[in-house]
Amino acid sequence: MNELRENWLNPSDLVRRVPEVVPGYPDRIMPVDDKAEKELKKGTLTNLYNARPAWLAHAHANLDATVADAYGWGDDWRAGLLTDDEILTRLFRLNQDRAAAQGGWGAMCGRFIDPNLRGTELELSQIKIDPFTRRFNIKPTQDVIVVPSDPAKAALARWWLVPSWHKGDLRDWKATTFNARIEDAATKPTFRAVWKHGRCLIPAGGYYEWTGDKGAKQPHAILSAGN
Repeated sequence: MNELRENWLNPSDLVRRVPEVVPGYPDRIMPVDDKAEKELKKGTLTNLYNARPAWLAHAHANLDATVADAYGWGDDWRAGLLTDDEILTRLFRLNQDRAAAQGGWGAMCGRFIDPNLRGTELELSQIKIDPFTRRFNIKPTQDVIVVPSDPAKAALARWWLVPSWHKGDLRDWKATTFNARIEDAATKPTFRAVWKHGRCLIPAGGYYEWTGDKGAKQPHAILSAGN
């Protein structure tokens, strides 16, 4: 899927790849000339998914079927029984079972990685929303990119919720409110007001989980195969 999208976003006849000076970073994608640059600006993920070419729909269908088979739900998927709500219900139940087997829910780490915005409309747009270089260890209290539900437009927000009823300075708020439990977030005094406004998306390239004893914990970066 990532290779298909990459080939559509950055056709080989329109781009050249320049090695990045920082070790470990992907090659920098550059247009071959001014005409190619204009064409590349039209090739955004938004335009791709609005056009929804047959190859993309076919790739998504194959991916969905493969994931359903991996969970043991393949027959239900092919029978049309897996609605979005049903999938979310099953995944939540599965996570509950796993957490119970491990002795309860663990707290998510507050450190994560910025998404890679190269080749997207956020990079090519003249209106930049990423005034900082890509960060690989974002911590609570830093600004991050969020996409609220209404309007669904990218913006910057502080990572670490401070409820509206807090009367002191931001630095006076000490509770670890970058993390909420789904079971009681709707009723907890800290979260229930913002819960009513719905969810937002926080684009991320990965996040960290820790193992080991206190004072000697080891971070592990959890990354997807693509962006």
